[in-house]
Amino acid sequence: MKILVWSHTLMSTGGRTMLANLLSTLAKEPEITSLHAVLAHPLDYEVLTDIIKPNAKLKLSCSINEAAHISSNFGQKCLEECDLVYFNWPHVLPNMMNLERVNKPSVCTFQDTTVWDFGLYHYDALNHSWIETQKFLKNIDQIVVASNYIKERLALMLDTEETNHINIVKHYYVSKEILKAKNKPSLPLPPRYIVCPTNIESHKNIVNLLLAWCQFKTRTELPLVFFGSGTDQLAYQVPEWSPGIPQITSLVYRKGLKPHRDFFPLGLIRDEEVIPIIKNAEALIMPTLAEGGGSYPVEEAIALKIPVLCSSIPPIVEQLEGREVKSVLFFDPENPVDILGALNYFVEHYEPIKAIASAHEYTYTDSWDQAAKNYLTIFKKALKSKPKEIKTATAFPAAENQANNKEKRLELYCNNESDMPAILNQIFQNVIPKTKNMVN
Repeated sequence: MKILVWSHTLMSTGGRTMLANLLSTLAKEPEITSLHAVLAHPLDYEVLTDIIKPNAKLKLSCSINEAAHISSNFGQKCLEECDLVYFNWPHVLPNMMNLERVNKPSVCTFQDTTVWDFGLYHYDALNHSWIETQKFLKNIDQIVVASNYIKERLALMLDTEETNHINIVKHYYVSKEILKAKNKPSLPLPPRYIVCPTNIESHKNIVNLLLAWCQFKTRTELPLVFFGSGTDQLAYQVPEWSPGIPQITSLVYRKGLKPHRDFFPLGLIRDEEVIPIIKNAEALIMPTLAEGGGSYPVEEAIALKIPVLCSSIPPIVEQLEGREVKSVLFFDPENPVDILGALNYFVEHYEPIKAIASAHEYTYTDSWDQAAKNYLTIFKKALKSKPKEIKTATAFPAAENQANNKEKRLELYCNNESDMPAILNQIFQNVIPKTKNMVN
């Protein structure tokens, strides 16, 4: 079986971790004779090449100008050499091309529906991503998700009750290698702290966490340590606002919080520092409003015998369901008062909670090897699929009404510099004359 792995955009840290683990374990399967992963972004290529070390069976390519387009000459050549295409990160971002249907059996892992559930783009981009993603998914032979919750969200998006082609595979495995990590972090940290691995996207819920934190009386003795993409921007203080999260800069100022006193914003850190920072924390807090299939940091903290204060969203509840994990305190992430209550309860009952966490025997049952076997089964199902008629998508809610407007909007998507002259020409021909008429 020859598999082409196609990644058309920059992945998150979690996405790279998932793909690195999956590629490494799929390469061990004797039924797979070739794995070719094409990565659209140099950062993904650099990180994955360092982690998994390509070999005769496993090849990595990076083509920054072509990799996003599977219909390019490069993409078509890759298609000719494979039996099946696996899309590991098929998310349509603003100002990007549409996802393209291929004439080979296809599988994709769809991480989550956060973009539409939380309106992370402007309206036109939401509408575009909804339509293109729906169109793409309706023509995929087999879809992989990491939780029942996302399976239900996708079924709703695709407007279908037929979900046999949507498969659930866990992606938050923790290896025993975690126990071999160094004991102490190299970064300067307070002697006691609560750690929050996150990024600055709005659905990560830093605002509600800080609204609770400003009322947490033990915050200077037990400060927060943030790490993850963009979290260094939490260090900005008025009159200098963060370029990415100015509202949070103002919130910190308004509530009297001080970086490097009440919380320590580390930003993106090296992979080898992650486990030592979690291992030396008094607790891990995860306030997120959305996850696709659970939380890596929550799983790592449990394995490291660290108490967890955690958002009660369905994917994480599902992640821990049926397991004897008594050291996790759930809270409503949309309620700062509830987050504060969990923090206060943790401090008041620190000793027994810590003892329960320390006594927990983590079970290393399923693994990435098992995940690879699950994927192999799904690949085989896709290979048996009959060619499907290309299906169309339905509009994003309320988009149909706008489509009936007599005056059409000019939508411009710039993929590279070579597009710019044509776009400017359209602006001069369509936008500027209408603006002049409005002024006159």
